[in-house]
Amino acid sequence: FWGSCFNFAFGPDALPGPLDAFLETIGAGFTPGALFFTGLSLVGKVGRLAPDDLLVPSILSFAKCVALPVLIYVAVGFFGGNALERGFGFVYGAIPTAPSVLVYTHEYLGHDAKLAAKTSVALVVC
Repeated sequence: FWGSCFNFAFGPDALPGPLDAFLETIGAGFTPGALFFTGLSLVGKVGRLAPDDLLVPSILSFAKCVALPVLIYVAVGFFGGNALERGFGFVYGAIPTAPSVLVYTHEYLGHDAKLAAKTSVALVVC
């Protein structure tokens, strides 16, 4: 929030070069760190889940990976989109979920092992 306010008030080139490069380097490390955390959260936890615990993540993963791209494809066609626009909508709907979801789940929803494992499975499947 504060970064957006600073950028709006002072413009995109307001930070000194070395500080901007340092912050860019720190920000670039978030995605690989989140992916590493996803793998780390899966280790040893999936085997402890009952098949019933995997039902909801499996349904959500199917909905995100299969149903959403098809739904977007049909909706774009319904609203008069050509083949290129429908294809773009399908690909856009198939883009995987951001790995930061697991980081936020772990941070704000506590240390529930089942919840972390379900979130990890859903992210890896989709």
